[in-house]
Amino acid sequence: MKILGIDIGTSSICGAVLGENGEVLFTENCKNEGTIPVNDGFSHIQDGEKILSACRGIYADALEKFSALDAVGFTGQMHGVLFLGGRGECLSPLYTWQHKIAALPAENGTYAEELSAAAGRRIYAGYGAATAYALSRRGELPAGAARLCTIHAYAAMRFCNRREPVLHVSDAAGLGAFDLETGGFDRAALAKAGLDPALFPAVCKDARFIGETAEGVPVCVAVGDNQASVLGSMPPDGVLVNVGTGSQVSAVADKFIETEKAELRPYFEGKFLLTGCALAGGYAYSLLENFYRETFLMFGVTPPQNLYPAMNAAAKSAGDFPRTLPYFCGTRGDPDATAVISGVTERNFTPQALARSVLEGVAEELFSMYENFAPLLHAPPKTLVGSGNGIRKNPLLARIFSGKFRLGIKTPLFCEEAAMGAALAAMAAKKGVSVFETQKLLQYAKL
Repeated sequence: MKILGIDIGTSSICGAVLGENGEVLFTENCKNEGTIPVNDGFSHIQDGEKILSACRGIYADALEKFSALDAVGFTGQMHGVLFLGGRGECLSPLYTWQHKIAALPAENGTYAEELSAAAGRRIYAGYGAATAYALSRRGELPAGAARLCTIHAYAAMRFCNRREPVLHVSDAAGLGAFDLETGGFDRAALAKAGLDPALFPAVCKDARFIGETAEGVPVCVAVGDNQASVLGSMPPDGVLVNVGTGSQVSAVADKFIETEKAELRPYFEGKFLLTGCALAGGYAYSLLENFYRETFLMFGVTPPQNLYPAMNAAAKSAGDFPRTLPYFCGTRGDPDATAVISGVTERNFTPQALARSVLEGVAEELFSMYENFAPLLHAPPKTLVGSGNGIRKNPLLARIFSGKFRLGIKTPLFCEEAAMGAALAAMAAKKGVSVFETQKLLQYAKL
């Protein structure tokens, strides 16, 4: 069995072919060349057809290598949206999750705030529903728009020559105006806000095939990248910490839970993810690296090309260290929050202690989010999984997380977790088994 998973990221596109036992047989990465330069201060758009072409290239390369594939699955950058005509043709660029037209001033606050008030639920700028609302209010919705969808749902639709997109719940919820309890868009709220509910496509709750490619390869419904990353890295009884530019902590809840203690996201087969998101995970440490770099330059010294190994070694040697709250980019709840460094003394006012303090702060922020939602879990997690380059490239940060969670930490052998998750979802559809059954194929390395 050979299953292809494709992950459409904002800056790169990754493909991975899995074998029967979960082994990675083939990988291909290419730069996402779809970005369309716009200098208006809020636009972040990409060319959907260029992205689709890159996906077709990965698919063709995999077919050429293996002669045949048993299935293909998709995932990709969530929240963004593009608009389709009645025949499934693309009428707009991809407005990515970074597109902030909905953060612009409207009559009553921003467009996102207006939509949130009308819908009775928080919908962030950058979410597809907020973007659609802002475009509609400004008279900029593409003429003839019949449906909207995410870029990976569009790719899946085009691969099997459908005219209508289908969204998995894990993907649809990321657009906003979504009722988590019923598992569908809140069409009454959308109509109340003045958005045509018909723009929002059908939603399915299981990993299913939605058609076949011209070569007869079954195509699985596209899934959200956060959920795909969790599926491709963490067993159901685990807790996942991911540190990239931002950072997240996630665990699986068995059922819908009314809570403000975490973000609740649809997962697979009626389960949900409890997720805490920090905006400055690895980015916080990169800011410190830049601070040290500027210090070198201030004294007329050319810094080493890579300061991180020295920073990690210094942090490891630190004893006493101050406390850092790494809110350099604010928080989801308070965008205006700022970072705080406290408990500085004459003994710990050192570069070594500051490096350790920032790493401890990154871990503590996620651990505090976990502590907040841990009582909602059916049972305490048995496994701690670490993913993202912030953990893979920094064993000290991994050990800090392990100490806080009081669990040994391990990381997936394959680092492209979202592509792995998309392939596992397609494998489950092909075999007719639970997606959680395919997770038993995951392989790990201890950190």
